[in-house]
Amino acid sequence: VVAILGCACMLRKKEKHRSIPWRELILAVCISACALAVWGGWTAKDRKTTGLARHTMWAVPAELDSVPCEQPGTLEELVYDTKAYGTEERALQKRALVYLPYGYDETRQYNILYLMHGTGDDENYWLSTHSFNTPMLDNMIANGDIEPMIVVTPTFNKASSADGVWDEMRRSIIPYVEGKYSTYANGNTSISSLKASRYHRAYGGFSMGGGSTWANFNNNLDIIAYFMPLSGHCWDGAGKVLSSARNSGFKL
Repeated sequence: VVAILGCACMLRKKEKHRSIPWRELILAVCISACALAVWGGWTAKDRKTTGLARHTMWAVPAELDSVPCEQPGTLEELVYDTKAYGTEERALQKRALVYLPYGYDETRQYNILYLMHGTGDDENYWLSTHSFNTPMLDNMIANGDIEPMIVVTPTFNKASSADGVWDEMRRSIIPYVEGKYSTYANGNTSISSLKASRYHRAYGGFSMGGGSTWANFNNNLDIIAYFMPLSGHCWDGAGKVLSSARNSGFKL
């Protein structure tokens, strides 16, 4: 409605001899009001029938992220050595959080998700700052919605850029994490082993972390099979993504 009114005013300025089309504007307002009323009714009905926790139709059910799980996983702090790849490659020491599912067993193999934060945040974002994500993982695993899995939240801070963290993932983060924890790499973090276990490894991120997801797709597709960019840019463009996929040797 605001856009329509704005356009009408601009037309009025440009064509002073013409009057504002009030009839059309009133009709547009009525149609918009009806549309909002219908959408609001659907949303209210959806909340009522599905027991959603938040105030939108896409909210996470309260029983997942607001109720403590009787079988909680554990959070560990991981400190690792790396370099500022892509710049002067100075030595760095960085930190990541690691979620281990309830009953974590070193003799068992686990799928693993690397989850990156956005601008202005750090490795604490997903599992500590927004701590409701931890019981959500706990409850989804306990309910059988997802398999027990490892979640790692590193940071692109101190890296050459958010996009440039793909190199750190390849040379530092993945080898260190999967040399320490029980994944399908079986402790062997050579590139050949990571390639062989790529279908048990995922990477996702929000905002600038979403941008880093596209960068990982373009550069680490051989060792990571699943990607989840959330509201993230792709500075290299769709052409680079398509080219990376076509040149990967994997069937499209």
